[in-house]
Amino acid sequence: MEASRHQAREQALSLLYEAKVKGISLVKVVDNLPVAPQEYTAALIAACHEKATLAEALIAQHTENWAPERIAIVDHAILELGVVELLALAGASETGGCARRGGLSGGGDPGAGSASSARGQPVLDPVPAAVALNEAVNLANEYSTEASGAFVNGVLASIARSLGLIT
Repeated sequence: MEASRHQAREQALSLLYEAKVKGISLVKVVDNLPVAPQEYTAALIAACHEKATLAEALIAQHTENWAPERIAIVDHAILELGVVELLALAGASETGGCARRGGLSGGGDPGAGSASSARGQPVLDPVPAAVALNEAVNLANEYSTEASGAFVNGVLASIARSLGLIT
């Protein structure tokens, strides 16, 4: 049975956190799992791996007064997840509603989880910006400090505005 998207985000957060704490690649963490992650988790992880440089740049740009080492590891992982979900939405907006990778449409039924690219990698289905922000804030409230939810919300809202996803 496929887990909920919230549970998939929790699993992706756990894997990102593990990679950051251990100082190893996200790919290595996933490769060492005894069981493959569920489909939406795999799509989030693939997007985090693929968009790592862009996500880092956006986070740095929108946390001007925060040195990256000052951001708690869990908060940084939550921001990264939120950013890749916002980027998936921004990419879908640019392609008329379907995420594209390798020239192939990866949209499909929004309830179906995620599609696969021509390379067999899962494609992250876009979710509304409000959902991405809300989910990230919920993760921060659940797994980090009392102030983290507001911090994550502020950073991701700024990024979403810069991408033209919210006003």
